Amino acid sequence: MDEARREHAAIADATTTPSFDNTIVAFEDSGRTFDNVETMFGIWSSTMNDAAFQAVEREMAPKLAGFADEVYQNE
Repeated sequence: MDEARREHAAIADATTTPSFDNTIVAFEDSGRTFDNVETMFGIWSSTMNDAAFQAVEREMAPKLAGFADEVYQNE
């Protein structure tokens, strides 16, 4: 999440004139590591969902929701 935050901040804080490439393309390319990890997390939660993993889900759910809010509500 921290890596994705840094990548998003670099886009939001850029001093260049916004363009399709430095905004939309850059955003689409940002957070790839997070997306990959989140994909694996989703696979585990749907296929290997035992009591131990459910505890991890309970801990991570609010963190993941908060991170999604950061992304979607970024000015």
